[in-house]
Amino acid sequence: MLGYTLQRILRMDWGAMKRVAQQEAESRRVSTGRILADMAWCGLRYGAGYRDYSLFGFYDLNGSQRKTYITRGVNNRLIRRLNNREDYPLLADKRRFNRLFSDLLGREWNDFSAGAQRFADWCAGRAKIVCKPADGECGRGVQVLQLADFDSPEQLFAAAVSQGADLAEAFIQQHADLAALYPGSVNTYRIVTVLQHGQAQLFYGVLRIGNGGAVDNLNAGGMVAPVELHTGRVLAGGYDKQHRFYERHPITGAQITGAILPFWEQAEQLCCQAAQRLPGLRYVGWDVAATASGPVLIEGNHMPGYDVIQLPPHTPDKIGMLPRIRTLLQG
Repeated sequence: MLGYTLQRILRMDWGAMKRVAQQEAESRRVSTGRILADMAWCGLRYGAGYRDYSLFGFYDLNGSQRKTYITRGVNNRLIRRLNNREDYPLLADKRRFNRLFSDLLGREWNDFSAGAQRFADWCAGRAKIVCKPADGECGRGVQVLQLADFDSPEQLFAAAVSQGADLAEAFIQQHADLAALYPGSVNTYRIVTVLQHGQAQLFYGVLRIGNGGAVDNLNAGGMVAPVELHTGRVLAGGYDKQHRFYERHPITGAQITGAILPFWEQAEQLCCQAAQRLPGLRYVGWDVAATASGPVLIEGNHMPGYDVIQLPPHTPDKIGMLPRIRTLLQG
């Protein structure tokens, strides 16, 4: 923890920290100095970054509650303990991921390294595709492209490559129930597994929903809602990084709280099946889409998001998820 804290101090964006502290101080009608001092304490004591402090509402939590949260520092320790760094590329490189899990993808894909002509052949009969960089994170670099918008597949290929894309995938037609929530993005399930004694266990699940953009990621303007394991019932409304809570989607008006997600149990089974293939990566966040015929695997993350599961509207008891993962790891 000390080494991590020192690294964070050296790399800290002090200007951004001050701006976040000022926003918190204004909303809570206290001094900025008081918030900054509390932020510093939470960083030293709980490994919480200033964004953790704001996103999790640490100002409103006491010490007993704060220590139950998986903060950035805590999550980094879990990753170092449970995930072998040498195996990171199995998930971080989307081309390697697609090859390893080709039977679970439920869609065809094209590696741009095969060249423009091979890509043009692959595009035959397709109207819309998804292009992405091999190492993209948080939805960055993802392009949903219409073939009709280009004079030829070769022109699309050149445009996608110029924007940093390394591969293309067939566009996923999501289940009608999820499209009804928000049709502008593929709204995915994030399911996190923990391998203990060689067996995959379910840690948590959430639904990610787009909100005006083409991706559903929380860091790209989307929202997240907690899902009850094994039942697929959405437990509470969506919440975004601007601290906005939605019982209904602001664009479609669709009810979020209480929705029953299609193929949720099968999605859990899919993630556990995938997790068993990666004994060196015991703590993984899986992204899954639900189609009309079942769940398909989108990607895996060796650095699972800890922010999406401990948001204030979703933790009314003000207890974080650290006790839950400790229980799993003791089993």
